[in-house]
Amino acid sequence: MAQRRAWGAAFLVAWLVAACDSGGGGGTPPAADSGPPGRADARPPDDLTLEGEVAELFASRCVGCHVGGPAEAGLRLDNLPVATIGVPSTEGPLRLVDPGHCDRSYLYRKVEGTHAEVGSGDVMPIGFARLTSPELELVCAWIESLPAEQFPEDCSVEGDEDEDGFADCADTDCQGAPPCLPEDCESGIDEDGDGAIDCADTECRGLPVCRVEDCSSRGDEDLDGFADCDDDDCADHPTCTGENCGNGQDDDLDGDVDCDDTDCADALTCQPENCSNGEDDDGDGLVDCADEECSARRSCQPEICFGGQDENGDGLTDCEDPRCQADEPRCRMEQCGNGVDDNDDGRVDCADPDCAQSVVCRAELCDNGVDDDGDGQVDCADAACVDTPTCRAEDCRNGRDDDADALVDCADPDCVGAAGCVPEVCGDGADNDLDGDVDCADADCARAVACRPELCANGIDDNADGLTDCADPVCARSLACQPEICDNGIDDDADGWFDCGDEECADALVCQPEICDNGVDDNGNRL
Repeated sequence: MAQRRAWGAAFLVAWLVAACDSGGGGGTPPAADSGPPGRADARPPDDLTLEGEVAELFASRCVGCHVGGPAEAGLRLDNLPVATIGVPSTEGPLRLVDPGHCDRSYLYRKVEGTHAEVGSGDVMPIGFARLTSPELELVCAWIESLPAEQFPEDCSVEGDEDEDGFADCADTDCQGAPPCLPEDCESGIDEDGDGAIDCADTECRGLPVCRVEDCSSRGDEDLDGFADCDDDDCADHPTCTGENCGNGQDDDLDGDVDCDDTDCADALTCQPENCSNGEDDDGDGLVDCADEECSARRSCQPEICFGGQDENGDGLTDCEDPRCQADEPRCRMEQCGNGVDDNDDGRVDCADPDCAQSVVCRAELCDNGVDDDGDGQVDCADAACVDTPTCRAEDCRNGRDDDADALVDCADPDCVGAAGCVPEVCGDGADNDLDGDVDCADADCARAVACRPELCANGIDDNADGLTDCADPVCARSLACQPEICDNGIDDDADGWFDCGDEECADALVCQPEICDNGVDDNGNRL
């Protein structure tokens, strides 16, 4: 680094001498290396500072991209110190310019072409010849001439940023920072921020908690206090899944299959079938004699229904045996209401003597409220009673006692609510009793208040419709309800008073007195 500074100083001296030799008129010395075609000489006037020289260099070599252009990757060099000194790079962990340190300045690494070691992006400048050695020395001389700043320690970037002699996690500034925290190998959290959690972190390799439990070793390899199948890690291990007692496989790998395994001693499928208890003891879906295990049992042998012996040993012989009653027609009882000759004796239902005492074969009494024949239908609901007088429907308008209960038409409770038995409502606009006459036209309404005529000048609501005299629409054409015309000489409302003599005309203009000296036509007669 000292050599770089010495070379930079020598370069500046040489440049100043050249400037002086040219008379100090702002001439430029010849370039050490040729630049791109059309490039202006990078040498600045002699009154520029070292920072100004570098700014002129970037303005010449980086114009269009980082100076006066779109600022590729956000790097703008128009205002060199503000844009670069201490500013973090967007392409790597370094700052663009780290005062006093060329090798830690990302901008210098970019123009030097060594940036790929610490970041990304393209070398600068793009599309032109690389900076010459003197130009690189000029940039480095400017960076190293800057006073070193006190930067905070970056605990995730290699280097001693605060220059206290301790780098990264060795620096007390990094105590408690994620990169410097130890990984807790069973917390489910990435304490050290390296992207690897618990046993996936290299720090946890070899620790007991990250060891794999051997599920058949009788030891607690992961030191969690649980060995083999007692450890949750072994929940799905074949040794710990238990024997499936009916699949023909040695599931727990102990050498015994299904019911031969002691694990299956209490399994339903390994129990013997009891052939006469009505239960599926071995859980195979087959009960008692239906199970092939019972095929040789006496209790499962067929009963010969007319052999005179108890073949199946149940203590019941021939037709006494339920099996014969189920399978042998001659052993069945006649079902007295199903229309079938159940016992195969040629007689069906009530014609069979077996049914003599059957309820089904009794006659239905149609008016006692009892289901005499036991068919679930009582009295008139029974088909046997359909044609009996007791069960006929009452015709409520024929003047006859159709159901023979001594009550005729509307007097019969059967007719309550029937159309012909509903009284006429005398003001609803409907023919309630279905006699063809509606409301007041029905003789039933002759005495109804609603059917009285409204007298239009007696101050009484004669027809009880809530409207009195002229307020009742029926009085609309009544003479008593006509307005009084106050200047036609006629008693228009037939109240015995006409024109201004009628109190209705008290406020009429034509009935006002004429004041003879006010110059106004007070009574509106144009005089």
